[in-house]
Amino acid sequence: QLDIIAVQRKVSQAKVAASLIAKRLEDDPTTDFQRTAIVLNDEQLLMPLLHALPEKLKGINITMGYGLQFSQSAVFIGKLFALWQSSADHDGRLYHRDLGAICTDTFFLAATGQRADELLKRLADRRKVSIRPAEAGGDHPLERIMLLEMNGTPQGFLQGLEKLVGTVRDTCGELPALALEMEFLHRIGKMVTRLSDMLRQYPEIGDLRTLHVFWRQLLRGVQLDFKGEPLTGLQVMGMLETRNLDFEEVIMLGVNEGNLPSGASSNSYLTYDIRGSYGLARQNERDAVTAYHFYRLLHRAQRVTLIYDSDTDAMGKGEVSRYVHQLRLEQGANIRIREFEVKQQVESSAFRPKITIQKGEREMQRLLAHAASGFSPSALNSYRNCALRFYFRYVAGFSEQSDLSEHIAHDTFGSAVHNTLEHLYTPLTGRPLTVEALEALRPQVDAELDKQFREVLALDEPPEGRNLLALEVARTYVHRVISHDMKTLRSGMGITLLRLEEKLQTTFESAGTKVRLKGMADRIDRLSDGTVRIIDYKTGSKPQKSKVEDPEEFDGSGLDHFFQLMMYALMYASEDADAAMYPVLFYVRHDDMEKPLKVLEGKAEVSGTELTDYASARVGSVISRLLNPEEPFNQTDDDERCKHCDFNGICQR
Repeated sequence: QLDIIAVQRKVSQAKVAASLIAKRLEDDPTTDFQRTAIVLNDEQLLMPLLHALPEKLKGINITMGYGLQFSQSAVFIGKLFALWQSSADHDGRLYHRDLGAICTDTFFLAATGQRADELLKRLADRRKVSIRPAEAGGDHPLERIMLLEMNGTPQGFLQGLEKLVGTVRDTCGELPALALEMEFLHRIGKMVTRLSDMLRQYPEIGDLRTLHVFWRQLLRGVQLDFKGEPLTGLQVMGMLETRNLDFEEVIMLGVNEGNLPSGASSNSYLTYDIRGSYGLARQNERDAVTAYHFYRLLHRAQRVTLIYDSDTDAMGKGEVSRYVHQLRLEQGANIRIREFEVKQQVESSAFRPKITIQKGEREMQRLLAHAASGFSPSALNSYRNCALRFYFRYVAGFSEQSDLSEHIAHDTFGSAVHNTLEHLYTPLTGRPLTVEALEALRPQVDAELDKQFREVLALDEPPEGRNLLALEVARTYVHRVISHDMKTLRSGMGITLLRLEEKLQTTFESAGTKVRLKGMADRIDRLSDGTVRIIDYKTGSKPQKSKVEDPEEFDGSGLDHFFQLMMYALMYASEDADAAMYPVLFYVRHDDMEKPLKVLEGKAEVSGTELTDYASARVGSVISRLLNPEEPFNQTDDDERCKHCDFNGICQR
């Protein structure tokens, strides 16, 4: 009987093979599997298979080697090479992405006993794209060795690597999770010694990249050989190890083209024709040897299971071996072939769960505490757009992911522009603006903007690449604001700058609860006609909607900028109730940047004190929904709003 099983992904092959063994044990617990062999055509399947086999299986004999290059310790050392190679491109500084790769490495985490999130947070808190080794060093001996005692020279790197291997073997030798890695580290230690001897013999190897080439060549040729009792237990081996052996049952993994037979790749300079002319082995002869081993192994077996990975790609991966096709064509009366396909059926609801959080006593206490400390416009906008996002951030207390990027993001770009305008205009606060005073600000723009960019990006050197382009765009925006103010003055309208980035707050009652509102307006002016202009700078594009005609629009998502501006007007009105309000958005991306908050009731525009009453009603409506214990925290139905949410991983959107 010959079973052909198609599965998805490599690890699934090991799971299926282990399930077959478990089923045999379940049917007959006394089975010893002495006449059963699991044959691996891909040595990378060995570790997944060993972890998947049932624990009650008595006796496993592994008759094959496992490549050192696939070990966790070898992968970790490869990341160390990448870290110190990139340091040469960053003037001896360590690149944050390479440090992050080491912080999440499974071998490093097991050896140090630390958590990846703690290490990544420590690096992200420094807010630097690249840092000096002394700045990144931690308390653990491994961190001190790889960050302080290693360096970018071949000699220094190998000396640090030798000490690191010794430290891991001394401090982690008793850890069960690293028991097998201790054997790999012993081989790695020998490789380090061999490379050190080679460096003394050939001092011309002067850079780490060249050393890495030799390291990879040595790594590919080293295998860890397993030893066991060949006469008892389940036999796990490679194809070549099955020579002259017969088994009653064969379970073969990795029955894919490229594994069985192996791919037609050769590092020889001798071409196919030259090898044939001199009687040297060619790919077709090697394929013939593999075919002989395959069919000879099946010759005396009574039960055969062939398992292959059915996942396909553009390069043909996932194609079953040609030998399986041949078996189908040559199927005789004495062979019964059955074919199966193992599919991973996962319902879509498992990836996109419907999440609803009811407001219990704990949630209401948190909400009332926030109401007492103050709701900001960003908090209420978060609730308007997605109540579940508000819950994660302000009720459950989940912190947003701290991500460090070498390229300026939209929020940090806006902060740089806002901070630059604040510092430029601060000396002009409290007095009427003049064209001459504004013109005098222009020479200060470059220095102030460069300073703000370095602060938000934590750069020690001038911006370059995409950051330099963003700096030029920001310079245009700042000059555009100055030009707009000068244009307003030349039109005959006077401007007195009252406040910059000043906190506003007010309190009002909603459903019997006193609620505090707080915020920080970018700028507040008094125009010569007596109106108070409340300005909020925006570095994004103008929304298509220019006016609000239906109050219910504020109860749903959207209109974030208008709602924020309306809250600023409401808070300022608590200080100056008689002021004629003129809330306006400055979209600095556009020459025609000034966009006032325009609200219509019917065909009449709401203005003056009526606008304050309107804002109070709209904000009160949102807060009453927020404090309503019967209204749960629900997800938004707009998937577009989930793309840039920090918590979309929880919702699987």
